[in-house]
Amino acid sequence: MKLANYSLIGSLFLLLFLTGCSNKKKNASPQKTEPVTHHVTMEQMKFQPAELKIHKGDTVIWTNKGIVVHNVTEEHEQAWTSDSIAVGESWKMVPDKSFDYFCSIHPTMKGKITVE
Repeated sequence: MKLANYSLIGSLFLLLFLTGCSNKKKNASPQKTEPVTHHVTMEQMKFQPAELKIHKGDTVIWTNKGIVVHNVTEEHEQAWTSDSIAVGESWKMVPDKSFDYFCSIHPTMKGKITVE
């Protein structure tokens, strides 16, 4: 009888150990999220929001709700720029790294995208 109790306890311990190991594997893998679309408006000579945090693979759409033409230009090296964005029009991109940007037509308009 004693040996049977030890076998039962040992079996339960092994079962709990294996169950715990399988849960750790499930929790260790990062959850993937679907890409999201973010919106930035150009209005009253500002990018709104001025700073935006996104995930790699997300899309950012800039929409001109102002009264004059704007653009979106990478600030530090001016490595890229959008076409002119007319009133009521939009421009989009899928950023793969963080950057500061501005409107080269109205340099006081500045924004920042942080890719996490």
